[in-house]
Amino acid sequence: MDRILVIDHDPEFRQMLQSTLPRFGFQVVAAERLADALEIAQESSFHLILTAVELADADAKGVIRWAEREQPAAAVVVVTSARSEHCQRAAMLGSDGVLFRSPVAERYLHDTLAAALQRRRDAHAQRWKCRYSAELHPLKAILHPADPRGEALAGELRAAAASSSPLLLTGERGSMFELMAYMIHQQSRSDKGLFLSVVAGSGVALFGCEEPEFEMGPVELAHGGTLFLSDAGHLSPRHSEQLVRFAQTGTFVRSGGKRQVLAHVRLILALDDAPTDRLPPLLAGQRIEIPPLRARPGDIVPLAEELLSAAAIHRGAKKPELEASVADALMEYAWPANLEELKAVMERTALLCDQRVTLDDLRCDLAARAETSWREIERKAIEEALRANAGNRTKAAKQLGMSIRKLQYRLREYGVGPLRNQD
Repeated sequence: MDRILVIDHDPEFRQMLQSTLPRFGFQVVAAERLADALEIAQESSFHLILTAVELADADAKGVIRWAEREQPAAAVVVVTSARSEHCQRAAMLGSDGVLFRSPVAERYLHDTLAAALQRRRDAHAQRWKCRYSAELHPLKAILHPADPRGEALAGELRAAAASSSPLLLTGERGSMFELMAYMIHQQSRSDKGLFLSVVAGSGVALFGCEEPEFEMGPVELAHGGTLFLSDAGHLSPRHSEQLVRFAQTGTFVRSGGKRQVLAHVRLILALDDAPTDRLPPLLAGQRIEIPPLRARPGDIVPLAEELLSAAAIHRGAKKPELEASVADALMEYAWPANLEELKAVMERTALLCDQRVTLDDLRCDLAARAETSWREIERKAIEEALRANAGNRTKAAKQLGMSIRKLQYRLREYGVGPLRNQD
């Protein structure tokens, strides 16, 4: 629930906002003067401040300057009765939006405030390179499976969506945990909120910071939605403790700050091939193990069909048809890299085949993959990334899309030494 601080000289307008905004899920606190607002905000953080252009003891410019110092996470919307001069003035002041006082339709009121909140969060999300839900595409074959093991998984995903407790996803590499987490989010009560994805241990300040420069962290950005943390085994002990405290209280303190910040966020974490005892019990208590693809063979062909269709649509082409022999081959293959591998094969197939996918089209690809284990594929990718970046591990981790802690773990696991491009 977003908290809004209203500062306005008109008691009827304040009363209207206090009665209307809660219906949209906002929590409203109102004040007549800036001095009153200062007292209210001493111990509380707000997501949005709604202020009149002129107050008895200040103006909008003074409110914005105060908010930048004391409520830096809050979006500021200026209320004005004129649609020209005051509107331009408010924009010049640096506000996040303008609300015209009369007439105020409920939908216009909601959309104006929601847009201002979104603009403020988007700006900080770019700083942390958070992934948004728009980049993910759910698979119907996961929620409506053909295999008994798949049905059990779908049931667990639906049950998890009804809960707000922290959730841990485990399983083999390539299980597409992020997609599973997003599908849980879509079925949950937080589905109208944001879904953000962050790599644990990647240097991201999960709870943001106030010094030396204010930054809103991913936990605060995901307020009202879901935060997914991949590679949770690489969380630092400090971040683990902070997440436990946040899961218990729903509040946190930004680094360098003192004020408690309230946020309603569903936490979903993921571990691939790592012991769960690395996480505190509260973060690992509710758990779903994603079965490997080979353990639910009845789902392989429906998933392949859906992935092939998505890849073809992305290319602006018609989906190729799978011959019956291709379906048999897909079910016989072991899929050591699970759903990620099936996705890669279908994307390649959509690129090379226009109308029909024959066994010959698929055989070479699967045969080549069968000769190379997932560990060998990953080790080779790591070695190539290190060479391409002159041995720089930070740059190599960024290229591979993994945290530096995970890369260091893999280097020890595979016994990879320093590598540089010999060219």
